[in-house]
Amino acid sequence: MSEVLTSTPEATAVSEAKPKILRRDYLFAFSGGFALTLAYPPFPTGFLAYFVLVPLLYALKEKTPRQHLILAYLFGLAFNATALFWTWRVTLPGTVAMILILAFYWAVPFWIFGHSKKLWGRRAYLLLPFLLVGLEYFRTLGELAFPWTNLSYTQSYYTSWLQILPFAGDTLLSFWIV
Repeated sequence: MSEVLTSTPEATAVSEAKPKILRRDYLFAFSGGFALTLAYPPFPTGFLAYFVLVPLLYALKEKTPRQHLILAYLFGLAFNATALFWTWRVTLPGTVAMILILAFYWAVPFWIFGHSKKLWGRRAYLLLPFLLVGLEYFRTLGELAFPWTNLSYTQSYYTSWLQILPFAGDTLLSFWIV
């Protein structure tokens, strides 16, 4: 006695329903961005840099690449708004534009990460350090270069970690943090 399983339109719609971004996901993205600000000087809490991506990665669990883009943009928005707010003294419209544009530097690697998760599953997490360090390198190029917020700068109070910089550069330290 075998039953033939048929797919009904309702069952297909339920199984293919895309996950929603919950209120807690927004909270995790914002809190991670804010915590990253606390890892930079003048705060002596650079150790936070090792943990700030955890809330964002938790929020991105089982999300679509587009949702990765949205949540990572919010992470970048919270980080840049709290870390670079002081630039309003130069020009308020310029500061707003800078914060909105720099948030995309976080969104694009996580969007790529979202696509790679669809293809490779958990192995995509191995790609994430390369994507974020690539982001930092890309941010140092061209007329709009902005290397002020590289992750390695969070470790400025830990002079023992900084001893590798003459040999490997700040890129390796950023890679290690991610």
